[in-house]
Amino acid sequence: MKRPFLWGALPLVGALAVLGQVHLAAAGAGGPRWSAQLSSTAYISQSQLPVANEDQTSVVQTFSLQSTGWWKGKLSANLSGRLADDLRADREVYEPARMYTGYLRLKLRARRTEARLGRQYLHEGSSWLNFDGLHLSTRLTERVELRAWAGAQSRLHMDFQFGDPSKRGAFGARIVGRLGPGVDASLWWARTDRCDGVIRQPVGGEVGWRRSRQLSLRIRGSYETERSEFERMEFLGRWTPSARGTVLAVQYLDRRPQLETGSWFQRFSQYISRVRLARETFTRRSPRGFGGEVQALQSFTEEQSSGEFGFALLAPHLRLGYARTYGDRATGDRIYGSLRFQPRRWWQLRAGAVASQYELLANAPSSEEREVVSSYLRSSFDLRESVRLTAEVQTVDRPFNSGDLRLLIGLDLRGQASFAPLSGEG
Repeated sequence: MKRPFLWGALPLVGALAVLGQVHLAAAGAGGPRWSAQLSSTAYISQSQLPVANEDQTSVVQTFSLQSTGWWKGKLSANLSGRLADDLRADREVYEPARMYTGYLRLKLRARRTEARLGRQYLHEGSSWLNFDGLHLSTRLTERVELRAWAGAQSRLHMDFQFGDPSKRGAFGARIVGRLGPGVDASLWWARTDRCDGVIRQPVGGEVGWRRSRQLSLRIRGSYETERSEFERMEFLGRWTPSARGTVLAVQYLDRRPQLETGSWFQRFSQYISRVRLARETFTRRSPRGFGGEVQALQSFTEEQSSGEFGFALLAPHLRLGYARTYGDRATGDRIYGSLRFQPRRWWQLRAGAVASQYELLANAPSSEEREVVSSYLRSSFDLRESVRLTAEVQTVDRPFNSGDLRLLIGLDLRGQASFAPLSGEG
């Protein structure tokens, strides 16, 4: 098995974990500054199944590297991702290295302009995607900002190869403005290409209003010009009458999902063309942490409807709740609870359990009822500032597979180093 990064990186992680934070900077030193973080987590798990036991061992390593201070502080760089991992005790499974972000950022303060070039996460209007390319933003006035982007969607596996704009092109522009006290608005246009042409080209806008910290409203919508229909309409509202933990949140969403050709979900495109959803949540908590929460959810997919109504009792470190699911296809009940407690500064405890009973079809006979009970207990110990040990036990009791017990032990090593060039004086 190939382990190109695993064994070479572990000594570095250990060194950083022992040293903690290293600062090599002299007073008055100029030039670029560097910061690096590396986290390695080793998992050892055992599953006790009715037929046989299964053991697994794996290592997950993530890294982050930042550099600032180039070109008189105007240029910086960012790189993050995970290293390759193929350490498995039971079988050979190779997980390639991935790059989550990797871009250069240029800030021109005089013109209030910022440019990011490389891999980044793009969230503009109705576009949410991992993006490889150029994102540019500039302030035209004190109240108006213009943003534009051009490039390609990142490859599916997020490897170190950038996407090809001729195969997975992504382009767009957005203008954002403040219309008055607490009022903002924006308009956008976006385009997504594939090898055979344009597959998505929405135009849209949104308006938001906020009154101090008590009330906020937002309405957004987009129209798909390629299909000549509304793609998405959404309303968000949040009311916080006081600072004593009372919150009322409302959401309504009406969208027509577009499933790409070749996607696994494409097989459901003939059954799903419109989805509507309404959600309301009311939470009230006293200064001592006691309170309650009520939530209602209603969704419509084509001619099918489903919903859920539930409530929860809140206490310090504790949450107990009940939810009832109903609809055209299935009904069910769920009782759940969770506990979060920190006995010591270096010791954290978490536990939870869910008991569900449901029917596969509405008005089904008792023979078609199913029950699932799951629980977990997790304990974490901070052995050092950069070393954490986690132990977790999971149990699942479900139809056709009861008595599933899993034990997980994880060791997390986190190392960080930052440095700047020495001044060279004295």
